[in-house]
Amino acid sequence: MNDPYAMPNGVLRNKLGITDPRLLAAAEADITRARLVMLTERPLPGAYDLGHLQAFHATVFGDIYPWAGELRTVNIAKRTPFCPARNLVPYAGEVFGLIRESLSAGGPGSVVVGMRRSEAPPGNRRVN
Repeated sequence: MNDPYAMPNGVLRNKLGITDPRLLAAAEADITRARLVMLTERPLPGAYDLGHLQAFHATVFGDIYPWAGELRTVNIAKRTPFCPARNLVPYAGEVFGLIRESLSAGGPGSVVVGMRRSEAPPGNRRVN
C-alpha cells in the first residue's frame, strides 16, 4: 500500500525537506518542545473533544507536517500499531465521552493536565 505520509525511504513527508530520519527526529523534538512550552503559556481553548485534539496536533506538529491536525487515512505504527484509521472517530467519541463523564462527576480524571488551575473548566480546578 502506498503510504501518503512517508517518502520512499520511509521518512515522513515534512515541510522542512528533511530526508534523514535522525535529522527529522531531532528537528521534531526541538520544534515540538518549543510548541509545548508555548501551549503551557497560552493554552489552546476548546471543548476537549476530537476537534480540540486535532487543533492541539496542528499546533504542535503543524510547522513540520502538512497533515498535522487532520485525521489520518491509513494505519500507522512506530514500534506498535496505533488505533486503526477506521476507528479514530468512534473511539474518540467513546474516549472523550468517558472523559466528560469523569469531569462532570469530579472523579480522578477531573484534573486537566497542562492547564493552569484558573483555566480549567469550572468544577475541575482540583490539583492532586
